[in-house]
Amino acid sequence: MFAQCNGSGDAEVDAEVWRQTIEERDKGWLKGPLKLEEVPDEAPISRRFGLKQRHKVRLIDDFSESSVNSTVTVYETPVLHTVDVACAVLMQWFACAKGTRFWQEPLTCPVRIAKWG
Repeated sequence: MFAQCNGSGDAEVDAEVWRQTIEERDKGWLKGPLKLEEVPDEAPISRRFGLKQRHKVRLIDDFSESSVNSTVTVYETPVLHTVDVACAVLMQWFACAKGTRFWQEPLTCPVRIAKWG
């Protein structure tokens, strides 16, 4: 693993990765820098690198190399809601708001909503 540790070839990215890493250390999220002999033999070691995006450098920790990712199992998949769900929530909110100070008379609209099915 340590043989693979080298710069990205972009000094700006490398400097930003170092800056953000030291910032995380100062927040108490991690320890270091450590000398090689200070790292326990059983410690999972993961490579960190920077991914240059439009206006920032995003830190990437490759936990797959150290098998840290293998210690987590997810049994549920998040459900992404569609526009239909957002519209249903708004319709419910309007129904609950009727008669309150949030309610205004509906605007007349030339578009008709057709029933499906």
